[in-house]
Amino acid sequence: MARISEVKCAKCDRYYSAFKARCPYCGARRGTAGKHAHDTENFRGKMIIGIVVLALIVIAVGIILATANKAEPDPNVPPSPTPTITNDIVTATPSLTPPEPSPTETPSTPEPTITKVQVLYRGSALPGQSSNEPEFTLSRSEKLPLTLKVEPEGILTTLGLTPVWTSSNPDVFDIVPDIGNPLAATAQWTGKGNATLTVTIGDYPPVTVTVRANP
Repeated sequence: MARISEVKCAKCDRYYSAFKARCPYCGARRGTAGKHAHDTENFRGKMIIGIVVLALIVIAVGIILATANKAEPDPNVPPSPTPTITNDIVTATPSLTPPEPSPTETPSTPEPTITKVQVLYRGSALPGQSSNEPEFTLSRSEKLPLTLKVEPEGILTTLGLTPVWTSSNPDVFDIVPDIGNPLAATAQWTGKGNATLTVTIGDYPPVTVTVRANP
């Protein structure tokens, strides 16, 4: 006699008649997942997740390697020339050579100047010359030789200057410079009265002397 077809309960692993819709032992319906179904499903899910994670890791490693290969230049390939960009603005390149010190300016020597001018008679100062009011007297037909003392000595030669002797009134006295010595002159009586003798040398203040002529 043929054995009645049986099915195995997925829950309790017992066989029962295929004509029954439920397991007579545990009451599980036919087609219900067995006790190991959940474990199997969890294992499959974890496996799928693991495969996905592994694939992502492999992709990431590939991207990193590709980036590194692009960043490192090939030593066998010569570098490409850098394009030159021309701008209208020219930037001066700072010089690495230290600037030369400016030459020290030599202090200029002051130009020599006349410090003193004095009218002398026979080597002596005229009366009143200490008070800046020198004077002398001429008698009728008298000729009085005069000289100049200019300080510093030799300044006239250095500056190339010549004293100028003048009389304010030739009718009282006349002044005749010495042709051979510009520092000497002669005052000559010409008439009665008072007049002024003036000696001018360059920019130095004129030196004046009062001349009194007797009748």
